[in-house]
Amino acid sequence: METLAIIPARKGSKGLPGKNKKYLCGKPLIAYSIESALEANLTPFISTDDEEIIQIANKYNIICNYRRPQHLATDSASMVDVVLDAINWIEDNLKQKPEIITLLQPTSPFRTFKDINESIKLLKELSVSSVIGISKMWEHPFECIKIKENGGWEYLRVPPVNIMRRQDYKSEYYFINGAIYTFKKEFFIKEKRFLSENSKLLFMSEQNSCDIDSYKDFYLAEALMKSRNL
Repeated sequence: METLAIIPARKGSKGLPGKNKKYLCGKPLIAYSIESALEANLTPFISTDDEEIIQIANKYNIICNYRRPQHLATDSASMVDVVLDAINWIEDNLKQKPEIITLLQPTSPFRTFKDINESIKLLKELSVSSVIGISKMWEHPFECIKIKENGGWEYLRVPPVNIMRRQDYKSEYYFINGAIYTFKKEFFIKEKRFLSENSKLLFMSEQNSCDIDSYKDFYLAEALMKSRNL
């Protein structure tokens, strides 16, 4: 197993209860990540504490003997710790030692197998520690403000003087979309992080970068998916 796809799908969710198994256009949300991993010729490893998620994975002939520990299935649990626990379990119980890990969060249903394969290709061809999916920011950072405890506010990034129109901003801004984190296991075990100064950025389309974390996100994703299937 040179490359391993880890799909983290805990049971709980505050923003959208049961989101990982919530049906999006006819199938559970996690199914889209499972299918994209399989299309990329990777065997998905499911990290979950939810037996219903296990049943969904079984329908794809994915055997899931691992159960995520409860202390790693909380809102405060670190994704780094979740992935570390999965890697340790795989090496101890399956006696497999993957060299490359690609983390596929189920909240990114539009991510494709081509996106996954491109990230793996870049990691192998370039001397980088990881490849991270990014896309253009939907809101410009100069338009973001922080509300202070005293009721006041401040810019998160101070805009240039006399520049107010979006088209006048000269710099291009991107955000980490959460769709793909592909990294060398050796780097991750040592640094316990996904991103470093030696990371490569994978530019993804706005549609493929869609992330679902709330009811609004879900309904927008549903509308987008239906429009694609017309």
